[in-house]
Amino acid sequence: MLLRTPGGQSAGPGLPELHKRLKWVALAGVAAFLFIAGRLWQLQVINGESYYERTVSNVVKERFLPSVRGKILDRNGTPLADNRPAFNIYATPKQLTPEIRGELIRMLNLSDDDVQKLDERVEVGKKRDPKTPILVLEDKGRDAAALVEQSLARLPGVEVHHEPYRYYPQGQMAAHLVGYMTQMRADEVDKYRQKGYDASELVGRYGLESAWEDYLRGKTGIERFAVDARGQRLDDATTSALIDKAERGVPAVPGANLVLTIDADLQKLAEKAVAHQSAVAVVVVEPKTGKLRAVVSKPSFDPNVMTRVTSRRPRRRSS
Repeated sequence: MLLRTPGGQSAGPGLPELHKRLKWVALAGVAAFLFIAGRLWQLQVINGESYYERTVSNVVKERFLPSVRGKILDRNGTPLADNRPAFNIYATPKQLTPEIRGELIRMLNLSDDDVQKLDERVEVGKKRDPKTPILVLEDKGRDAAALVEQSLARLPGVEVHHEPYRYYPQGQMAAHLVGYMTQMRADEVDKYRQKGYDASELVGRYGLESAWEDYLRGKTGIERFAVDARGQRLDDATTSALIDKAERGVPAVPGANLVLTIDADLQKLAEKAVAHQSAVAVVVVEPKTGKLRAVVSKPSFDPNVMTRVTSRRPRRRSS
């Protein structure tokens, strides 16, 4: 039945028809509400934990904390192998765009060797885990580190870490005995990773550094922290809100010192006595105990050079 106006024209549907339409509209509204409520229940209750973990994994990063390597000391505590502070530069391979790479090269005035080293390490990082920061440039010095730290806002994914670095205060003295350290080779990465090493770590390559590697090294720690969309580290308060204290990481364990029977003063005298010889070997033994007091072998080498930490002056790239 239609209502009509005084002029005889239809005034639209009657009340029963209108009520029927309103009923369907109400049912559609209730159905939509129930669908949205059900979807929210699924997202927040059923899958909430999974989505939370996925979200956290996108903003929480982790890096290894290098342990302080144990010293190699003579019988009186004189260091033959020690550690000194160094500034190392890390980069997240996925975020290292050609523009950021070029900015680092320009800013630090990198040599061709450093550029090659950077590119090689980034390629290794991309194959291993492109979202995890890796060491790309080590021991760059305080001035270079300051330049990078001042520019972190326009270098997303780049970090500067203050870490211990190996050096040999006595230079060539007892070099054959003490040994040196180098970056692990590509064919060694898997073997050392099973022992908890990071691919960017140095390992003992010769002498006591190699023979007592497990004893001197200690244990690597892990640090977890929050980052923003640009990959920059957030403050501790934000990190604490996202990560429980118990999950913030594991502290590094320093390595043990290695104390030798060698006497540094006697070692110097022995090396001075044969300084004019181009090739010679000398062993000084204490008769009563059989302990070694000096061991000389020539020609020798500087373990600092072998470990590539002697020169901290930036080398200019060839034109």
